Amino acid sequence: MRKKIYFIYLVLLSIMFTKTFADTKTQTKLKIFSAYHKKDKEIPIWKSDCVEPIQVGRAISKEDLGIIGDDTGDNISHKNQNYCEMTGLYWVWKNYLPNNPDLEYVGSAHYRRFLDFCDYKKTGSIYYDAFSKIFKKFYNAKNIEKYLDADIIVPELEDFGDKTILQQYLDNHPAYSMEKMIEIVLAKYPQHKKIIMDTLNANSGYFYLNFVMKREIFEDFMEWTFQLTDEFEKDTEWNNYYKYVDLRNPGYIIERLFNIWLNIYKSEHDVKIVERRLLFLEKKPHIFKRIERYLRPKFHKIFRRSEKE
Repeated sequence: MRKKIYFIYLVLLSIMFTKTFADTKTQTKLKIFSAYHKKDKEIPIWKSDCVEPIQVGRAISKEDLGIIGDDTGDNISHKNQNYCEMTGLYWVWKNYLPNNPDLEYVGSAHYRRFLDFCDYKKTGSIYYDAFSKIFKKFYNAKNIEKYLDADIIVPELEDFGDKTILQQYLDNHPAYSMEKMIEIVLAKYPQHKKIIMDTLNANSGYFYLNFVMKREIFEDFMEWTFQLTDEFEKDTEWNNYYKYVDLRNPGYIIERLFNIWLNIYKSEHDVKIVERRLLFLEKKPHIFKRIERYLRPKFHKIFRRSEKE
């Protein structure tokens, strides 16, 4: 009798263990890393079974946000002023992925920007408190995995109108850094010169480094990108001067490089790419500011009407 009870007990334990393992495996299919860099009582730190907040630049920060940081193991956390959220993605690539071999998809988000996995209907930005309710309901593995019929998920194309991707950059940043990077990319990938130049001369692109993609594709993007930035950092003129003139220019350049990499990758692989709306989040303004926002367009219409009369 005791043997039978013991046997049943072992069977039940085995079933429980198998179910727990299966659940854990399901939860690790997708992980979206959301970058944070400072404390703010009005900005929640969102976390779920598939969204992992990460503190970027923790090596040079005076604050500890109490979440995982990008300053352990193989890291470039001290370069956050130059590389922005890429220091977090570098940490994921070098440290998180090797320790999580079952992870199938990797995503990138920002505490002010998330890809839309809730089919949000309203236009404009979303206040943090409103997004907290949306996050709780929709930003979980069970829901987001329904969208994983694609190899790569990116934000909707951003249109620059008459300006090209290159011109938009040059209008806002010193030319030298971008010119140097273009020189490096063309030297390293001469066979893709047409794709590189067509991308830079396009009037739209994918920005903000918000995405979800298959693990092996993410690894390809990171390897491709940091081969170029390693070469870029060897440039004496950039290190002696431009590094301090426009601190974040490598991060901005990588946003443009993402489009070049994506177009090259598409030319060499059969991939399904899906666009999702990018949700922009912000603090709820003071009541008087909200009233002003509401009334401003109405008064504008009145003034325009009176001018016509």
